[in-house]
Amino acid sequence: MGNNNSAWLIIAKSNLHVGNENTSSYGIIDKSVQRDALTGLPCINSSSIKGALNEFFAMKAKSSETDLLEIFGSNKLDKNVESKKGNNSFFDAQIFSIPVQSNKRLFFRATSPAVIGRMLERMSVLGIEISQKSELTEIAKMPVKDNNPEVFISGGDIYLGDFKAISKSKPKMIEALEQLIGAEVALFSEADFIELCNDENLPIVARNCLDNGESINLWYEQILPQETIFYTTILSDNDKVASVLQAQQALVQIGANATIGYGYCAFMKL
Repeated sequence: MGNNNSAWLIIAKSNLHVGNENTSSYGIIDKSVQRDALTGLPCINSSSIKGALNEFFAMKAKSSETDLLEIFGSNKLDKNVESKKGNNSFFDAQIFSIPVQSNKRLFFRATSPAVIGRMLERMSVLGIEISQKSELTEIAKMPVKDNNPEVFISGGDIYLGDFKAISKSKPKMIEALEQLIGAEVALFSEADFIELCNDENLPIVARNCLDNGESINLWYEQILPQETIFYTTILSDNDKVASVLQAQQALVQIGANATIGYGYCAFMKL
């Protein structure tokens, strides 16, 4: 592998719940989102991405059985098919940006120099070049103070959730970042970004199961809001995955609750 390694942004266009089935919660949250074992930040496990893309290629892109077998390999649970490894390696998706409400805009796109630095480190390790590398490297070195996120608009006191922001003029490196994730970027310190993504700050939705109008099961589900952005990488020796995703330009459904509009995501090649 390696001739066609690629990096992608995954942009949630609706609320997203990719459930963590490996933990038990004794608090208010009955169903939590997946989190990275090292950083504790929200992520999407590689198995969830591979499964979602497999279904998308089969159902939406109408890929042939031969292509599906080549890209994803065979289902080990199917005893009628010889076990075969796919020619792609799908990596987990790490959070890159999360929307945060504001008194000046509907929301800002919050990220952190530390998060950007980790993304660049992964690209370097996997030998993937991205066009905005030099500008993102500058942002990754920026010192952002705790409790003082930085925004790049003018006009009075600006609050991002519980944080009061510092308004600064927009440098060209921020313009490069906006080309990736959209306008109204807010830079948070590493500690503050972790706080934005903790259980106390992610939205929780009450879900209910009714039987003849009577509640038989009430649970609380953690979600990542629409416009949350992840980055991921795919290692391959051909461009079939990239060419299909770019040609289709359709939304890939990831995680649970597809029938109520959750998890519809756009893939954008870096």
